[in-house]
Amino acid sequence: MNFLILQVLCRPDVAVMQSLFAHNWVCYLMLLAFLLVALFTLMNMLIGVLCTVVANAAERQKDDIFSKEVECHTSRLAKALGSDAGGSISQKDFEVIIKDPLLTTSFIELGVDVIAFADSARFLFEQCSHISYTDFGLLVAKFRGSKTASVSDVMGISRHVTMELLELESRRFDFPTLSNGSGAMRL
Repeated sequence: MNFLILQVLCRPDVAVMQSLFAHNWVCYLMLLAFLLVALFTLMNMLIGVLCTVVANAAERQKDDIFSKEVECHTSRLAKALGSDAGGSISQKDFEVIIKDPLLTTSFIELGVDVIAFADSARFLFEQCSHISYTDFGLLVAKFRGSKTASVSDVMGISRHVTMELLELESRRFDFPTLSNGSGAMRL
């Protein structure tokens, strides 16, 4: 057993380990335990790196499949709307698109939050009249349930809230005042 352990753990230093065993068996066991722990640690680190590489490859594969699926649906929509995939989508076209049961079902299966996507697209169409099919695909990708929020996403929300507040402020108007005998009361 000792011979096998020495051959596996410390092949180049077998003579050193045997002389250490002959001199002091306690030091020999401590060094052997240290080598075992060090090799197991190294092996676990390599397994961790391998698992990370595999997980990243699987995530890239999922993103590629998602992109191809969205591209397939947008090209189908482009044909249904009577334009090419290089065209653009108007707000009227978007209302037709979002009511398409096949599209909404497939987006739900892909993990897209369709309600948040529709709200965001409606806000986007308030700012511009058309979006390209490429931008449409990117917008769909932003609303995947498994996608984590990034700094640019948080900044986009901040920009959205600021624009909504500015619009609300611009629509604000003074209500007429009513008199109830004790003075003016504001509605």
